[in-house]
Amino acid sequence: MILEVVIETDGSVSGGTVLKPLPFGLTDSAIAAAKTWKYKPGQVRGVAVRTVRNEIVVFKLP
Repeated sequence: MILEVVIETDGSVSGGTVLKPLPFGLTDSAIAAAKTWKYKPGQVRGVAVRTVRNEIVVFKLP
């Protein structure tokens, strides 16, 4: 699945746009998981800025 996430200036994830969905409710699980991720925010001239990033989410069965 491909998910577009917005990374806020504090490194948290807000919003998520599904670019390529998954079946069986896995899309909702991937969005929920992405909202718990923390990033180092992008910077412009030393100031943190909001950024958009595409993430590939892979589910593997044990």
